[in-house]
Amino acid sequence: MTKLIARRLGRTNRQVTTLGLGGQASLQWTAEGIDPVAIIEKAFRLGLNYG
Repeated sequence: MTKLIARRLGRTNRQVTTLGLGGQASLQWTAEGIDPVAIIEKAFRLGLNYG
């Protein structure tokens, strides 16, 4: 698996991935029968930390 690229967020020392997940959209517009929480948890397990 390829490691995700991370960069400093603004003037903070927080490192966030350059790829993010639209967590709010996942919760509001996920198709019927799909668990949006599972999508968010999987993204986090895969290394995404910017939502």
